[in-house]
Amino acid sequence: MKRFTYRFETLLKLREQEEDQARKRLALALQNAAEAREHHARAQAERRQLEKAWAEALTRPGLTPDVNGCFELYRDSIELQIVDLAKAEATAVLESAKARTAVSEAHRKTEILLKLRDRKASKHKLDVLKQEQEQFDETAVLRFAAAGGQ
Repeated sequence: MKRFTYRFETLLKLREQEEDQARKRLALALQNAAEAREHHARAQAERRQLEKAWAEALTRPGLTPDVNGCFELYRDSIELQIVDLAKAEATAVLESAKARTAVSEAHRKTEILLKLRDRKASKHKLDVLKQEQEQFDETAVLRFAAAGGQ
């Protein structure tokens, strides 16, 4: 009997490649989300540091309106930066969730073809065993008949 061939092997390889690419996109999206989270945390730490320095400056005598205005402008700048970084972080987290879903879907499609291949291979193996058993049975009958059929 012919050896087992899976006619969807090419499609299976394509699906496996798609799954690998989806995993790479997920890794990149997770890396981007981690970087966005880190940038956001740094900006928040910078704001806390500014507020601490400003509070210290307020306790000292001689704080001029110009210096106070500079503190306010810098705080406002950091606040805008934090808002932008929070949006970027949320977008990166959303993209990583989408990438995770894409990996899951690609894996599901690959698994379907793998299960089908396994079922076909098992059926092929059973067919081969059945054919071999039929040949053994036929050989036994022929030997029995050649021996005189007693």
